Amino acid sequence: MNSLRATVVSVQQVGLLAQVSLEVSGQPMRALMVDIDAFAPLEKGTLVQVLFKESEVLIATPHSTVSAANAFVCPVAWVNQGELVSEVGFAFGEDEVVSMITTASLKRLDVAVGKSFMWFVKANEVTLQKVKHVR
Repeated sequence: MNSLRATVVSVQQVGLLAQVSLEVSGQPMRALMVDIDAFAPLEKGTLVQVLFKESEVLIATPHSTVSAANAFVCPVAWVNQGELVSEVGFAFGEDEVVSMITTASLKRLDVAVGKSFMWFVKANEVTLQKVKHVR
């Protein structure tokens, strides 16, 4: 599970659905949440953990155009190549983001340590967790 520290920038709620704008390592990120009242209080300045599965992190070449608002270009920090599935690690601020992709895609994209790639995750795949203590 990827876990990034974030600060809430704004919350826009319509019915049970809310779009939460965040700042993560100086970069904007978004999360879509259902039943935000269960998370209360969630307001500007609240510290949260942003959580998303490795299997939800897609990667692309740096100049690709994607619809995801959560798209970041970073150099590949490490690769763990498996027979069918591989992991690709990115240094993102003080945190690390891991993507799990097929080894066929790893080879097709020619992913290698030091090369820059875009990683992205759709806002509806992002979960927030209250921060219990500041690290």
